[in-house]
Amino acid sequence: MKIYLVRHAESEGNLSKFMIENSSLTYFGKEQAKRLSLHFKRLRIQKIFSSDLERAKLTSKEITRGIRKDVFYDKLLRERNWGEFYKKPREKIREAENKSGNEYTFRPNSGESLNDLLDRARKFLEILKKEKTERIVIVSHAGFIKAFFLVLFKLPLKEIKFINIKPASISSFTFSKKFMVSNFILGNMSHLIEDRFL
Repeated sequence: MKIYLVRHAESEGNLSKFMIENSSLTYFGKEQAKRLSLHFKRLRIQKIFSSDLERAKLTSKEITRGIRKDVFYDKLLRERNWGEFYKKPREKIREAENKSGNEYTFRPNSGESLNDLLDRARKFLEILKKEKTERIVIVSHAGFIKAFFLVLFKLPLKEIKFINIKPASISSFTFSKKFMVSNFILGNMSHLIEDRFL
């Protein structure tokens, strides 16, 4: 099985100084999504899962233009829920994490801790283990992709700081029949360069 874990293309929220729960793609993000579509058109993708947040939905819909598959939306693939911090400056989160004394267990009011995010990643991983399809695209968010990586390789939470997942990047994982990772690439961006430039 080959899984392609895609961070949504650049969104308006990525460029904002404020925390935004749901946002559309930027002009640049729309072009990134088109290039993702061209890339996956060549790979014989059999199934697409996506977060149901707007930026992920727009990215996955663009990808389907090239491969003509339905998208299966799943709330498990959403970005970490920042609860009370939506519409507030991003630095307020860091202040609250520092005040809590433990950024890894910190849970905003009406939001999620990192451990909550890891739990969602574990649940989705169990869904993938039951999949019969061989080539799957998953469109999600930086936080979820990092959590998925930690769960998959049983890494400690502190390692999340050393994982950098940019908009429209692809992390790919090849699994054996026993669902063991035999090969992986994290955060690849090469597909965003048009073939005519290579």
